[in-house]
Amino acid sequence: MEAGRERDHGVSFRQAVGVWARVAALSFGGPAGQIAVMHRILVEEKRWIGEQRFLHALNYCMLLPGPEAQQLAIYIGWLMHKTKGGLAAGTLFVFPGFVSIMVLSWLYAAFGHLPLIDALFFGLKAAVLAIVLEAVRRISRRALKNGAMVTLAAASFLAIFLLGVPFPIIILAAALIGYLVERAGVREFSGGGGAHGSGVGKQVADSDTLLGEEVPAHARPNWRWSLRISSVFLFLWLAPLFALLVTLASALHAQSGVTVTGSVTSNQGVPLPGATVFLQGTNIGAQTNEDGRFTFVRIRYTHLPGGNWYGGWPAWSHGYPLAEQNLMKIMNEVSYLNPHMEEINELTFDDPELFKYPVAYVIEVGWWDMSDREAEGLRTYLRKGGFVIVDDFKVRGGGFGRFDGSGGWDVFEANMRRVLPDVRFFEMSASHPIYHSFFEIDDLNIVPQAYVAGTPIFRGVYEDNDPTRRLQMIINYNTDISQFWEWSGTGLRPIDQTNEAYKLGVNYIIYGLTH
Repeated sequence: MEAGRERDHGVSFRQAVGVWARVAALSFGGPAGQIAVMHRILVEEKRWIGEQRFLHALNYCMLLPGPEAQQLAIYIGWLMHKTKGGLAAGTLFVFPGFVSIMVLSWLYAAFGHLPLIDALFFGLKAAVLAIVLEAVRRISRRALKNGAMVTLAAASFLAIFLLGVPFPIIILAAALIGYLVERAGVREFSGGGGAHGSGVGKQVADSDTLLGEEVPAHARPNWRWSLRISSVFLFLWLAPLFALLVTLASALHAQSGVTVTGSVTSNQGVPLPGATVFLQGTNIGAQTNEDGRFTFVRIRYTHLPGGNWYGGWPAWSHGYPLAEQNLMKIMNEVSYLNPHMEEINELTFDDPELFKYPVAYVIEVGWWDMSDREAEGLRTYLRKGGFVIVDDFKVRGGGFGRFDGSGGWDVFEANMRRVLPDVRFFEMSASHPIYHSFFEIDDLNIVPQAYVAGTPIFRGVYEDNDPTRRLQMIINYNTDISQFWEWSGTGLRPIDQTNEAYKLGVNYIIYGLTH
């Protein structure tokens, strides 16, 4: 296109905003659908730009990193109304998606998993697939003008889909082929040639559009302007990255003094593997006190008759707070969690403060006299992403449970059916990620038993009763791991068994924070 007298396209900025709003509202099906909508509205209906200019701009945007459909909208908006046109087109282009994500996020945060939303998206799948296929057909019949171009496109598809060739290599190879055959004088790659796309109707020529063939004055090459704009945007891109790098470096430096003292060792007395892994990808700030440090939370509840059988203590408080204080000391030694080691919180399931803490610990639930408010609170806590560690059952009619016949599994199961009427309890195996979230626990038989002999039994509750989804609750059915935490260093429990109990506790917390 030659630079010449600039044509007044006659489209006001207000009119353009309305067009870009329409483009954004109709853009479904990802980049292919969005590009097809822009082509139909901007080229065929409004005739702002012609076929060649549109495809030329699209090819250029495909080479740039980032979303090519939005870049194409910004470029055309800039051609029409300079900087404000590009800003308006780019902003309106993403606005419907932004609103949709915000609404869906609010629905999930407020109500958790909604089957209605699943059904809605399932129904949209077929429609979106049809939109994408039609969009690909429309664009390809205009861009692929002859058999040679179709062959090159097919080869590119096979290379990336079947052979896994990296996308940049495919782009570079296609560009090199186009350059070489153009130099060789092959007319199929000269921008005309062939009749493959002739069946799509008359194409809109650049000369018949509002912008015409001329290059707008503000779009003509200007090295000084280009360097100035490039410098500004390079700074805007690199400044946040530099700030993030400085922030992370400061955080790592502040935590660099944490080392392993050997408090947790293997049965052979050597440090356990993974003991200095840095905790990443967690929402630690959610389980904190005012100083921003992790705080362990134990659940308090009203117990059934006989629940104060042990020294007059209520069932929920056995080992409190010494057990979790010792566990937090271990967490401080083997990770960068930096938890409170002495300060332990105790809350109820119906306390709104609980939602600041993604991990909660509850013990002796066989004596739990659950209220309706606690049932509702636990239900909401689980659905919002909370993780619950349940520890220490007494078998009904045996052990300490013989005093009043309480403390058994059936009490807890009945309570959980008030929380989740369709709840199912799944037997856990050592292959589950919770046993590999920090320490590698490959065999559950090594987990110590405090009161009963036999194989340790662990059960889990999953989101929507689906074992492929998030584990919401881990249950130590016949094992009391907190007793090993409580009595560690006293000589009442063997060191090797205590180590295994600590490994479970560490894994539980890491899993809860990262899932």
